[in-house]
Amino acid sequence: MTTINSKALNGSFEGVPIGETIQWKNVLYADVKHRFAPPILKTDFEGKTIDCTEDGYDCPQLPNKHDMHDGEYKSDELLCTNLRIVKPKGDFKHPLPVYLYIHGGANLVGNIYSKRTDPTPFVEHSAAIGKPVIMVVIEYRLGMLGYSTSKDGKGNWGLRDQWTSVQWVNKFIGEFGGDSQRVTVGGESSGSIGVHALVLKDGLEHHGVISRAFMSSGSLGCFLPLPVAYLDTYRAKAAKELGVEEADLDDPTKVPPYALVTAGFKIEYPFGFYAYDDFLPDNLLQAIPKLRTALVSDNDYEGSLFVKRVVPPAEIEPLLNSSETGKKVKDIYSILTGAEVCKFRGDSFFVVSNAELLGQLEKGGVDVYRQFFDQVDPFDPSLRARHAVDLVFMWKCLPNLPEWAIELANKYQTNLIKFVYDESPWPSDEVALVGNKTIKYGHYNPRKLAEKLLDLDLKEIRKLGENLTPAGEWAM
Repeated sequence: MTTINSKALNGSFEGVPIGETIQWKNVLYADVKHRFAPPILKTDFEGKTIDCTEDGYDCPQLPNKHDMHDGEYKSDELLCTNLRIVKPKGDFKHPLPVYLYIHGGANLVGNIYSKRTDPTPFVEHSAAIGKPVIMVVIEYRLGMLGYSTSKDGKGNWGLRDQWTSVQWVNKFIGEFGGDSQRVTVGGESSGSIGVHALVLKDGLEHHGVISRAFMSSGSLGCFLPLPVAYLDTYRAKAAKELGVEEADLDDPTKVPPYALVTAGFKIEYPFGFYAYDDFLPDNLLQAIPKLRTALVSDNDYEGSLFVKRVVPPAEIEPLLNSSETGKKVKDIYSILTGAEVCKFRGDSFFVVSNAELLGQLEKGGVDVYRQFFDQVDPFDPSLRARHAVDLVFMWKCLPNLPEWAIELANKYQTNLIKFVYDESPWPSDEVALVGNKTIKYGHYNPRKLAEKLLDLDLKEIRKLGENLTPAGEWAM
């Protein structure tokens, strides 16, 4: 049956069969009344029958390589608070565990209807191994539409959307056959950073809506929240760029969505995106996570993101030699070229931040599974184990995957599915090392270089990384 008749939501939802799954697309989890308005949990569909057979709206964004799609995207800043629910075909006696996933893309780009982010193979594999899960992927507001401060000094609109989606799934996924008591919240890159922020908010405010989290290549230490006053300076810059008054930024009739998106790119709106406001309190980082289990992962060459931002070769050595910290980093990473700079930058940005995250989880008594994803890109080995290469294997949806990559993807998906089932994907006192076309378990530590950075002043480390890879284009 593809139509869900829900009394709790006061509506009917028409789904569509895709492969061995049933999918409900463009299901609104929140209403957004106007630009820079907080999302309102969607609880009443007014007795209507909702067509959930077509792709939903994404947030207006600049063209990007994630746009692999059969047709034109539909974009709307007020209707992008929608989700895609994917369930295996079949009749199940019991509610199924749920994997709620937040896509990455630097909080600038991303689309749950792209060919690059198709959850169908993951859900099909879960059924094939006898552990069927429901996967929920969400759209949310992006760029300045999602993270600019408003004229009343608030922000975090995209993060607020993510929080509301978690609440919606906890409250209503049972209508689609999901088990609200077994919801895993996961994400990659900026999606993972969002998960971490929500985990801390949940722990600080005792909501109890997140008990299991998967965080890959991103934690809050990558982009710490910023004061509203600092982000407000970019409102002035955007208004000047557009030739309007600051208050006009809040009015889509005066500043259309794509105009604001383009202005944000031109003024280099900071990737700090989060603001300390009424949603994210300034004591957020002191929160103790209340998770039961967590799976934390990072990639060997996260610094692939920075390859287009490295300073000219002649400037690398003088920058490193200008401080004692720089000299130590130069020695640790044997830095001669931009490639070693990127390795250091990726480790200092992602891996060190994950070490801080692991410390938080330890304080909270969380049962942690640690993973190192060091498998090189199957399409271009020169990119090494680049940032986001793990998604090739988690989604298993890209065409022309080599046979060995499909086999590895099956093993990787199986581990994630076990985690969603609250089972041990591997012995908890060991780590998983994904690489060389296989997964090994044991007492490995391929992040020894990054761990040496923990003995240095982390503020100086971050500043050095920023100086070596100044603002510019991300290699997403």
